[in-house]
Amino acid sequence: MASAERAGSKSGEQPADRLGRPGGNPFDVPPHGLAVALAESCISGSLGAQVHVETGLRPDVALFSESQSRILLSASRDKAEQLKAYIEGQGVPVAEIGIVEGDSLVVDINGASAVNESVGGLKQVWEDAIPCLMK
Repeated sequence: MASAERAGSKSGEQPADRLGRPGGNPFDVPPHGLAVALAESCISGSLGAQVHVETGLRPDVALFSESQSRILLSASRDKAEQLKAYIEGQGVPVAEIGIVEGDSLVVDINGASAVNESVGGLKQVWEDAIPCLMK
């Protein structure tokens, strides 16, 4: 699993649009931040992830900042290096932040536990939020 900055091209095609070609699964980091993107990705794929982020930011900022132009990518182990090389070849910063495995989303920020929730629990919260908003 990697996080990359988005950069446009002259054709208007975005790297996220092309990244599927070398084996990537692009997932836009929404305006709600990395934690929401990770949760949505885990829910949609019914898979967990182990994520480790090293940052100078406070954990809440690292998880929920509304920074622009970030995408979350996943690739099979045999395609990960090819994907990373492709992104770097485009001049786009990329960082490996974890692996897709298990049935829980586990996120550590600077070595401290920040998130540890089952994918089923994340899905339940997400599904319950919509009826709650409708009331």
